[in-house]
Amino acid sequence: KTRDQLMAAGLDESGVERVLAFAGQETATAEAAPELAALIERLGSLGRFCEVDFKIVRGLAYYTGIVWEIHDRRGELRAIAGGGRYDQLLHQLGGVDLPALGFGMGDVVLGELMKDRGLVPDLNPVLDLYLVIADETLRGPATDLAHSLRGAGLSVDYPLAPAKVAKQFGAATALGARQAAVVGAEEWAVGEVMLKTLASGTQERVKVSDLPARLRRLT
Repeated sequence: KTRDQLMAAGLDESGVERVLAFAGQETATAEAAPELAALIERLGSLGRFCEVDFKIVRGLAYYTGIVWEIHDRRGELRAIAGGGRYDQLLHQLGGVDLPALGFGMGDVVLGELMKDRGLVPDLNPVLDLYLVIADETLRGPATDLAHSLRGAGLSVDYPLAPAKVAKQFGAATALGARQAAVVGAEEWAVGEVMLKTLASGTQERVKVSDLPARLRRLT
């Protein structure tokens, strides 16, 4: 039955013989061969995306079952991720006798792979608006406004600590914000903010309710 399962999984005759010879060396491997064959058969029904590699060696001190690794299709880099079963590890570390499985990923490998394939996202997105909090008593409403604008799909930032207005404008410029909106007592009292286009320096008073639409027209 094991031979049939291995053949059905795609191994040729010589491959099957090597597996069976390896399995016959000791009881543990003899028990593992049918398990491996069954796994290959099940994975095969999901598509041809994996292959058996007896050269893989991972954590002999704690892995107790089948181990696996994930590579890119071109096979140009070392494993992106790998894992398996470790039925005694939790018991060895903490006294809980509980079987487990898990995996680890290599962020460096994944990063290099994404860079090579041109898949690294833009980590410096354009900031639509920076809220300049000119009156600290309005920090709560300003924060609520930021959350509301973000919910409308706009990129918004604001100072996390009190700062002079000039310093806040400097932060807006450093972050590459297109617009800055000054939340001041006079404007806020009538439901408005002072909106400034940082590139040109032009500014206008805008109703808070009109701010999302106004920002979209300016972007």
